[in-house]
Amino acid sequence: MNDDNADRIAERLSTLEEFSVAVEEIYGSYLDQRAGLDYLVKRLKRYRSADDDAGSRQTFSYGKGNPNDPAAVQVHQSELDEAIKRASPGGKNRLMLGNMTVVLIYTLWEKESRRAIEISMGLDKDQLKHPVMGDLRRLRRSVVHRRGLAADDIGKCEVFKWFAAGEEVRLDSDKINTIILAIREMVGELKSNDRKRCPHDLARG
Repeated sequence: MNDDNADRIAERLSTLEEFSVAVEEIYGSYLDQRAGLDYLVKRLKRYRSADDDAGSRQTFSYGKGNPNDPAAVQVHQSELDEAIKRASPGGKNRLMLGNMTVVLIYTLWEKESRRAIEISMGLDKDQLKHPVMGDLRRLRRSVVHRRGLAADDIGKCEVFKWFAAGEEVRLDSDKINTIILAIREMVGELKSNDRKRCPHDLARG
């Protein structure tokens, strides 16, 4: 092995490791926030009145300062039941958290990691292709450009075959876990530098 090849391999492994670490940081943040929502739901349910009718009229608010101080500032208020609903599994907060996790991961790949890996593998720009990232590109576009509705080409997904065109993209915890496991497997493939295992379509997002 000549020095150039050794340097390229070292650069490829380093870049893949950086990408992997960043993905795990995003995933860790996702899990932390999901745990925070679990705690919030439990806390709000304790606040809720035992009287269902009274409970439906209770409110929950965020603010600055002691709520008993007239100088305190309220920054957001909603009905308590609505706050519980949006933070519970299947609620809007969970939906947004899962969708934004995919957006962050794909943006990291496309804007920082992909080109550096291509160079280290001796590939031209946009030549590195893998079905996992191709599917994430479609999911990201659905979230960012279609307001969470699956794009017309969502049926081309090869790994994450969860949605039909026009359906709401709902990336729950099971789907996010599946995505993370697939990314880990992809990184392992790229570390092997076996190009034959990465021949799939990966158009730019």
